[in-house]
Amino acid sequence: MPVLALSQALRSQAKQSEIHFIGTGDEAERALVEAAGLKYYSVPSGKFRRYGRGILNELTDLKTMRSNIKDLGNIIKGRQRARALLLEIKPDVVFTKGSQPSIPVGFAATKLGIPLVIHESDTIMGLANKLLAKKATAIATGLPIKSFTNVSTQARLVLTGNPVRHDITQGTAAAANKFFKLNAKRPLVLVIGGSNGAHPVNAALWEALPELLQSVQIIHQTGKNDATQAESIKGYLKPALQAAYHPSAFIGPELADAYARTDIVISRCGANSLAELAILKKPSILVPWPGAAHDHQLANAAFFHRRGAARVIEQTDLSAHSLAKSILELIARHDEQHKLAEAIGRLAEPEAAQKLAQLVLKTGEQHG
Repeated sequence: MPVLALSQALRSQAKQSEIHFIGTGDEAERALVEAAGLKYYSVPSGKFRRYGRGILNELTDLKTMRSNIKDLGNIIKGRQRARALLLEIKPDVVFTKGSQPSIPVGFAATKLGIPLVIHESDTIMGLANKLLAKKATAIATGLPIKSFTNVSTQARLVLTGNPVRHDITQGTAAAANKFFKLNAKRPLVLVIGGSNGAHPVNAALWEALPELLQSVQIIHQTGKNDATQAESIKGYLKPALQAAYHPSAFIGPELADAYARTDIVISRCGANSLAELAILKKPSILVPWPGAAHDHQLANAAFFHRRGAARVIEQTDLSAHSLAKSILELIARHDEQHKLAEAIGRLAEPEAAQKLAQLVLKTGEQHG
């Protein structure tokens, strides 16, 4: 979670700072936050569903409308709860990241006159941040400011980069070899589709496994919905190939070691994943999710591709053949791997968490 990277940076710069986290109430989120030593609260929240089908289709889809109306009620309740929490906590500054609680918390903060700093990770500003940008004291960006040509609040934009957890850079290839039982001499491909996986990527990979596993090993974060199917497919592989395929519903702390060991990464185009790939200088093949709001993953992929920082396969072009071809070509082309690694490394902001912490603290001090 980038917010946890920010909290570490805040504590390093202001050791006496008191940090409170307002989330959705998700138990996994609560556990992560409390393990980091932060006080955790939750507010009702929701989202506005938009599927790019045109206004008429959006308005006539009763299921979508009912969900949106229900979540609108949650947002109203959340704003009341957020106002009560902020009056109780009395923060000097509020930071939001564009998550579901951002709208009720952000609007409650501005209504109470509390300085608000928002952060946009992607090349296209999300709905929550668009709504809050007009009221925000400062708007931090994960990517260069020139990407935000349609934002009317240019004067308040500050490039900080996207915070990355320090521990993601501390992995070792030796630890990965031991944990995943890898062949130390064979190239490794890491496939990550986000914490929930990416079924179209999974399906293409599974079909390509018999060809790929002749040449490479694969660590595959499948997401919980595809974990059982991945294990079943592994069972149908020839015994000589099974040892080269390592599926897992979710890769936890050992992800840092997998990153350190891997030769190339197959990934969706969420900003957090891209920030990790940049800081680690990993040659990558990106498969943007076309269902992301405002096509921000497609925009992120295009941004990286234009700078020679990654190969891209759009989902409409994704197949077992196209995926296997791109992986095997890149594995064989060490010069291209080097060029991609150098190019994506130039997009990294190693001090993103520190820069963001400085902005948050400065905003709080100026308006305190």
